[in-house]
Amino acid sequence: AFAPAALLDDASVFQTSAPAGTFTARAANGEETEVEFSEDDLIILAGDAWNQFINDKHPGLRVHAPAHTFSVPADAPGLHRVWYGMMQLPPADAMSGKEGHGPTFAKLRQSIIEATTQMAGSALGLGCSGGLQARELTAMSCEANQIYCWHSCMVFNDTVNTEVCKTKGMEVKCMSQFGQVYRDVDGHGDYWPECSNATEFITPRPTVVQPTGACGSFQALIDDASYSKRKQLAADTYLLWKVVGDEVKCKMVTKGIVGWLGFGTANIGGKNNGMNGASVVMGLNDLKVGITINEYRIDDSKTGFRWWKTPLTSTNVKSKEMVATGCFSTMTFQTKAIGEVPLNMTGTNYMLWALSKQANPTTDFGGYAPYHTGVSGDDPAQYRGLVKVDFSAGQEISASTAVGACDSRSSALLWAPFLAALAATMSSFAELF
Repeated sequence: AFAPAALLDDASVFQTSAPAGTFTARAANGEETEVEFSEDDLIILAGDAWNQFINDKHPGLRVHAPAHTFSVPADAPGLHRVWYGMMQLPPADAMSGKEGHGPTFAKLRQSIIEATTQMAGSALGLGCSGGLQARELTAMSCEANQIYCWHSCMVFNDTVNTEVCKTKGMEVKCMSQFGQVYRDVDGHGDYWPECSNATEFITPRPTVVQPTGACGSFQALIDDASYSKRKQLAADTYLLWKVVGDEVKCKMVTKGIVGWLGFGTANIGGKNNGMNGASVVMGLNDLKVGITINEYRIDDSKTGFRWWKTPLTSTNVKSKEMVATGCFSTMTFQTKAIGEVPLNMTGTNYMLWALSKQANPTTDFGGYAPYHTGVSGDDPAQYRGLVKVDFSAGQEISASTAVGACDSRSSALLWAPFLAALAATMSSFAELF
């Protein structure tokens, strides 16, 4: 769903003296039409997931997901083109295929991510219908004062450029914090230009060693009678809590051994759905220095742990304990505030959580904590999320195992408003279907 593009001047005043661009859609018969929108329109456009998960499973009107393009005005001096949109992804457990026996959306999404990383082009068609294939992000031609680094052309600066690096007997290279060279097949990470003679390419960090023997009862762990409330955050992750005076005692539990666990207050309005600028309690399973639990404030714009690795001096959090041995990992703490953010003991708290089993964190190499995912890099949606909680009432108001996505256990209810809105809007765009 999106609102039509608009042009603003430097004073943020809407201007209609010049067009904001053109939007062209291709109908089911192949005819392409330039679509005109009113400034107060809300456009709901069916995506290819409609073919994958809905059209072949439900009788009635077959909805066409139109290919579409837009063009930006070539000349609009002093004006700025703005627009707003939101993409609604299918639930993680939605089944593809005509009979609903195909891979889930979560599996398709992960296959595409892996294919992009491994340059396995044939797999990029998995998430598309009708023989279509997802675009593959590859190296681009950068300018003489740039280097291709982390899927973009990064501009040289005063300390890292061809001339400076040459005087050092080095070259400008795209590097990781571990002194390894980035290539366009290396996917997500934290990379930047540097003067270097390194030749070793990016290699995965050693994964967290997981249990292989018999395990005790996970259910007994989450049924801990010393906590009055509990909430399932993901398939194998739970939050337990109880109110103690004007504080709340929390326990985060998950199957397997983690590299780190984190729980905190979302920064409403912050980047990445409130992650940037959030205050969190984070337990690190560092093999060199041991387990530590501290309060942190995530940087307002940078997500890499090395940018916000210094713990806060706050003493709000007490009774801290993290266990990452045997078959399970837990983090326990009691507090009435995280960082400078007090918890609301009589109403709603917007919380976020995350964990990683991909690798152990380290204070070396400038400080490192791995991406929120499993040992094999599986679905990141199972390793972080948002939840709104009323601690005193003991109510989980709404939750999502994926930031910005649907809770797979109530997907039908969450999709209902979207489907109703689409049905109400269909008649306005009948020529596209």
